[in-house]
Amino acid sequence: MKHQRFVYIDHLRVLLTVLVILHHVSVAYGGMGGWGFIDPNLDETTSIFLTLFNAVNQSFFMAAFFFLAAYFTS
Repeated sequence: MKHQRFVYIDHLRVLLTVLVILHHVSVAYGGMGGWGFIDPNLDETTSIFLTLFNAVNQSFFMAAFFFLAAYFTS
């Protein structure tokens, strides 16, 4: 049986993957969490912005990946 490919789902997966990469980079450059690299030139504004980005990002991106995986499991 041939399955139909949904291009918009591929685009959503790429977007979520980019968010995961940006999430981990922001942890290294000032977001909350531990990482092997800590930027010595960190200012308070950047830290607040990156922490806010991480909090919003963490609230949905892994759940969205699991939802997509479960939805297309047959």
